[in-house]
Amino acid sequence: MKIILATIVIFLGIGFLSGTILQVSLDGNLDFTSIQNGINAADNGDTVLVYPGTYYENIVNNGKNIFLTSRFFQTADTLDIVNTIINGNQNGSCVKINDTENFTVNGFSLINGSGTSKSNGQYSDIDNDTAGGGIDSEFSSGVISNNIIKDNNSTCGGGISIECCNNVLLSGNRVYNNIARWEAGGIGIATGKDSSNVVFDSENLNKVYLNYAPIGSDLTLVNVKVSIILDTFTVSSPNSYFIALRSGLFHETNYTFSTLHNKIEQLDCDLYVSPDGSDENSGLTPDDPFKTITHANLMIKSVGSRINPNIIHIANGTYTPDSGEIFPINLKSYVSLIGESEENTILDLDNQVGSFLIGKDGEKGMVIRSFTMQNFITEGLRNGAIIITSLRVGENRTQPEFKLENITVQNSNSISNFPICILTYH
Repeated sequence: MKIILATIVIFLGIGFLSGTILQVSLDGNLDFTSIQNGINAADNGDTVLVYPGTYYENIVNNGKNIFLTSRFFQTADTLDIVNTIINGNQNGSCVKINDTENFTVNGFSLINGSGTSKSNGQYSDIDNDTAGGGIDSEFSSGVISNNIIKDNNSTCGGGISIECCNNVLLSGNRVYNNIARWEAGGIGIATGKDSSNVVFDSENLNKVYLNYAPIGSDLTLVNVKVSIILDTFTVSSPNSYFIALRSGLFHETNYTFSTLHNKIEQLDCDLYVSPDGSDENSGLTPDDPFKTITHANLMIKSVGSRINPNIIHIANGTYTPDSGEIFPINLKSYVSLIGESEENTILDLDNQVGSFLIGKDGEKGMVIRSFTMQNFITEGLRNGAIIITSLRVGENRTQPEFKLENITVQNSNSISNFPICILTYH
């Protein structure tokens, strides 16, 4: 074993390493072949330095204050980020940070994580779910920097979940193409009574884009006030489709937002969808339709409070997860979903757990017409093919306004036996 004992701070490349430096590589020529074994051997203040390779692991910090980094910290070569991969293998979060005062994760690609099991978390209203597909940070302080966090999934916080943490710095990360089945597709931030300080670095800017969740496609904020300062976001001026807010018992939820770049320009017009289409099409005419409702719903613009809302026209056919749909669809105010016919425009979940449509921000001005919704299972609070309510509290809560017309719900297995769940507040 060749553990480097650092008696002084060693400056390397763009930063410095301190304490004992434990080196990890897959070839067996250094101290460890497993990142977790390096963490297990580390003491507070040590560094675990990981060489390029794909590590199929679910890292747990064991409450230690350590610096976990790829060689990017030494080289400033972004290829060290791309090529140093922690693959969660759909077996939990790629990295779990818990009960620590100073833990850093720097310079990795975190992929294929499925989140840490939770029970009644801060920003999920569902028991026994998962959070933080890429990184799950809870009751901790530290730095999450210079990581690529993509292709992860969980119930909440598809890319990153930050829950009840103080003084967490997000710096230079790229968070994209993550999915949450309930909320916070990219990043979920939920604070408790005495914790609130999450900072988006204003110099080494983060990029957060093209994630998906039925609530808060890119971000969900609960009990937190935060300044979101980014290099890149999905759109230039996000609404509640992209950033969902929930106020809880401890703090008002609010944010300021700025981004230098955006990935898409939304379309302020009707759009068209057909099973024979392509999401590479324009979607602007029946002859050039998108393939998925999910993509059309991303691209269509919600323009507030007008008599004639934008419409997604959905041709006859069967729309399933196998055909590219991500259910439930995140409803938007003043965007209507109109099927070609009730009998033949079919939304089908292939007997998976979930719902088809969800609105949780008091959405208004919607018409949902002419669909058959079938072959689905709901559980917990997620009961019904369609869920419409408002998660905000106090003065910010608004009543949803919508019309449901010509809807057939069949072949469902719901604990509550409610085909449609509509919760209103007075």
